[in-house]
Amino acid sequence: MKRLKAGWMMMAALCLVLAIGLPVWAADVIKIGVIGPMNFVQGKGHWNGATMAAEEINAKGGVQVGQKKMMIELVKADSNEFLNITDATNAMERLMTQSKVDFVVGGFKADSNEFLNITDATKPWSA
Repeated sequence: MKRLKAGWMMMAALCLVLAIGLPVWAADVIKIGVIGPMNFVQGKGHWNGATMAAEEINAKGGVQVGQKKMMIELVKADSNEFLNITDATNAMERLMTQSKVDFVVGGFKADSNEFLNITDATKPWSA
């Protein structure tokens, strides 16, 4: 009898875990990369603004895409563009290859060399 009761309790616990966890596992997410000079005021402003917006949107249930709601997940990337243009290119490439973001926002400095480097880095993933 004790074994039967323990079995039912295990089944109930498993059902509870699945009922709580499945909606989270099935949740669709839009990954947005936020790139900028994160050790400087401009980058901190980019990140803080993006975080505020994502929190506000997610608190309202996310973004309506077709028939489903999608939550926003932010990925921070330090471009270090004031000190090293190569870091900016590498940060963009990491967002695309490792983090696999859907969109990228941010960036501060727009000199032609940096723009060309970042554009070249993202060509393989462009639509």
